[in-house]
Amino acid sequence: MKRLIILLLLLLSAQPYAADTITQFNITWTFDKELSADGTGDTYQTGTFVNGDHWVVGSVNIKKIDPNSFNVAGRIKNGAMVNPGCALDALVYKHGLDNDIGGNNTYVEALNVAFEVNESNPLTLTAGSSLFSFLSRASYHSYYTFDDAAILTVLSSAPDVNSFRPAYIGSDKSILFNETDLDYTKLKSLDRSLIATPADYTDGTTHLEALHQDVLDDPGDKDETVERWFERPWPDFRPDAGGRTYHPTKNMPDYGREIVIMTAQGAMYLNLDFTDAQKRILLIRYVQLGLDLYAISQATDGGEVWIANGAHMHGRKLPILVAAVVLDDPNMLAMFDKTGDYINEGGYSNGGLVDHPDKTHPSGGPGAHAPDYIHFQEDDQTFYVGAADIYTPPYPLNTGSGAIYDTEDGDGTVTVTNGSPTVEGSGTGWSGIANNTYRIHIRLGPEAVRGWDANDSTGLMPYVIQSSNDGTQELTLAENWKGDTTVGASYRIGKTPFFGHGWSGNKRDYVEYTKVDLGLPEWGHKHAFSPVTAGKDWFDDIPNEGDFGATYRGGKYWGTTALVVHIMGQKLLWNHDVFFDYVDRMKVSVLEDSPASAFNTEFDREAWAAFRNDYGPTWRASYSTAPCMQIMQMIYR
Repeated sequence: MKRLIILLLLLLSAQPYAADTITQFNITWTFDKELSADGTGDTYQTGTFVNGDHWVVGSVNIKKIDPNSFNVAGRIKNGAMVNPGCALDALVYKHGLDNDIGGNNTYVEALNVAFEVNESNPLTLTAGSSLFSFLSRASYHSYYTFDDAAILTVLSSAPDVNSFRPAYIGSDKSILFNETDLDYTKLKSLDRSLIATPADYTDGTTHLEALHQDVLDDPGDKDETVERWFERPWPDFRPDAGGRTYHPTKNMPDYGREIVIMTAQGAMYLNLDFTDAQKRILLIRYVQLGLDLYAISQATDGGEVWIANGAHMHGRKLPILVAAVVLDDPNMLAMFDKTGDYINEGGYSNGGLVDHPDKTHPSGGPGAHAPDYIHFQEDDQTFYVGAADIYTPPYPLNTGSGAIYDTEDGDGTVTVTNGSPTVEGSGTGWSGIANNTYRIHIRLGPEAVRGWDANDSTGLMPYVIQSSNDGTQELTLAENWKGDTTVGASYRIGKTPFFGHGWSGNKRDYVEYTKVDLGLPEWGHKHAFSPVTAGKDWFDDIPNEGDFGATYRGGKYWGTTALVVHIMGQKLLWNHDVFFDYVDRMKVSVLEDSPASAFNTEFDREAWAAFRNDYGPTWRASYSTAPCMQIMQMIYR
């Protein structure tokens, strides 16, 4: 009897998989037929890619998606899209995922293929489809709209075992890569004991635990590991900062600061002295991420998805580089020719004056670049100071958000008195200036260092207008005027006025570059397409106005990214030397007296200390806020 039971169990285990559902990451797809591993009989053939994502051979009909997508009190949740794209329509992204998403995002019901799917209204997916299903949060909060997302890929035929999933972007679902294509010899095996602190955001107390807790863990295991960071697909297709809204909380970080920590530390773990078997899961998942990001870069408008913006778009270039190198794929390797230094090729230049508009999608004028240039934040924000970055005083006026009153527009002049908050207007005609909303610049003469000077306690911002009196034509500033008493001075009132270099987004009028700065590796908020947003200011002590000083600049977050590229010997492939020189400048030169500001995490600090000096020259400079004291030199270690 016992032998009969065993025989029956063996026979049952040999039968094709008979369920009609696939579940992954809390999302279930139910089909109108049963599923099997070989597609025999009246079944859909199904299986998994090497990273664990599911495929089916189609066309297929899905009769239910759980949780379902329907209208509840006006909100449509849990949407899904097929082959989502990257293109913007007049700077607005159209999607079908959740109508509670605000900002420059428009919900289009026709794009939500999951809406009210049921047995009488099935979803038909043909071969060449990637169904990207999302699970909405109970309530929209800030950038957090979704908790989970999963991909189902529909193919025309079954792929080879251990194939990588084709990217979810576009309709080409050709199987291009297999695990057997991975070349582990392209990775290093550095002594991990030299880094005392395990990777961030993990539960591990050792590097091995941080990498992978326990292969015998149950499916419900919640241990956070480096492998887990890349287990789920990253929906990173929506251009610019608005893409944060599409990042599910359980799939990926919403913000570039955390994204670059994970992509950099994940790549560093691949280059530590684990065995190939220990690296296997992480490498598979990391390469899959690289393949998805590469496909995005090649899609319509994909070259502008990770355009520089604050800290939003960090960390996307490195996974593509690692995938390209370990797969030795010529197409992926060729992508780097269109990044970084390519911005200055083909007769284009990223130099420009302040008349270049601060816009998301460059389309000509100063700062224009080749139309096939691919943006990555690390490249967009780093540059060597050139002649075009050095403006001649008196510095031209940037309109910022637009002036409401301006001497140059015939709106009179002002009188200011040292030590007094009162500004007296003459021939001004002021009316309805909103309290604590507008700022005023006072012209102090054509030889002033900034042409127009705020003269507040920091020298970085114009004075805030606390109140105004239309009858007397007087303004009251939020603080006393610290400049010279001046009668009949030119002025400008606006929400975000600045002169020379500055940025309206954080209300800054930056310190200007001079000839002594030529060749300096520098950082600019959106320098690649809006050079005016770069400036020499390093330290920012202005409260409640955002932090764009030394603790904000990307070098704090980029150290491990640059280090991994050095370690893998791929600096030339990266195609933007100034990125590495700038990171050196941040960490080794400018911030050597402020170590707390130089690194984002202890892991990054220890990895840099352990390995940076082993890989090529380090850029150094003695830095002073006084330009005449600035001396640049290369130190080879």
